[in-house]
Parts: sequence; C-alpha cells; structure tokens
Amino acid sequence: MEWLNQNAAANSTIVVAGPMFAAEMVENHQRNLTMIYRDDFAWGKAADPDYYLAISRYDYFQAFPHCPTVHAVQRQDTPLTIIKRCRQP
Repeated sequence: MEWLNQNAAANSTIVVAGPMFAAEMVENHQRNLTMIYRDDFAWGKAADPDYYLAISRYDYFQAFPHCPTVHAVQRQDTPLTIIKRCRQP
C-alpha cells in the first residue's frame, strides 16, 4: 500500500486481495484511492481496476494474469505481496 500511496495516480481504483483493514490503515486519504475488496469486485462484469494488490496466500497472485507486476514485497526471495498495474496511462 505504501508503494501505491507514492506511485498510483490520484483517484485510482485498487482491488485488494488480502486484509482490507491493513490496506486502509496506511492508505493516504488525500490521494482519494478507491479500494474494493476482492470478494466485492464484479469479476467479469466490471472494467479492470487500475491496480491489483494481493497477498501470496490462496493463489491470489493468479488473478489478472494479463496485468504486469509493478512491485513486490519479498523476503528471502519469497514474494509476500504483489501489485499489478492493469490500466495503462
């Protein structure tokens, strides 16, 4: 989320596949980011979000395979969280 606060354009839409409370705790509210929990996202009906923020559990990394990974938080070469950019500027 910190990477998104610094790099995402204001008013970006982010689908969060992980604990929403964790993303909301560090969200920069001045950027006016719209966060949607993955279970509330209209899969196959809504347009792709600007970004997809996912934890490594439950194969959440597999969603949005056409979107490139732009950032990853890793420890000992193991990804813990990834961010994919789905809409290009």
